[in-house]
Amino acid sequence: MICIRLKYFIIILGTILLASCSNEITVPSSSSNSVNLSTLPVDSTKKIDLHFGVGIETGEIEFYWTAFDDAIFYELEESINEYFISSSTVYKGTSTRYNLGYPSRWFTHYYRVRAYFANAVSVWSNSVQIP
Repeated sequence: MICIRLKYFIIILGTILLASCSNEITVPSSSSNSVNLSTLPVDSTKKIDLHFGVGIETGEIEFYWTAFDDAIFYELEESINEYFISSSTVYKGTSTRYNLGYPSRWFTHYYRVRAYFANAVSVWSNSVQIP
């Protein structure tokens, strides 16, 4: 009985630890340290413009946005709600382009992007609506 309780305690503790570490990244610098993404301040001077293009022959959608020399990575978010109440990250990386492929014909989707820096995060970009 004690072994079973201990097993569940370890599983719950592991889940809590994973959840608390999921927003941490290692920032390249002279000293190795971690930054909690949810506590980074917003730098309102860093503004991103989000654009998209449609392939003439393929009909695929590609997003592209403002690049920053000091950005560590970018995050592109998708939502079916224009206020991004319920959203998900579709891209997180260093490129300033993302090929969405073919959009859903059943729902309108909204997209926005932001940049992460060593000590701050940019404001969210304009949102783009894809029918």
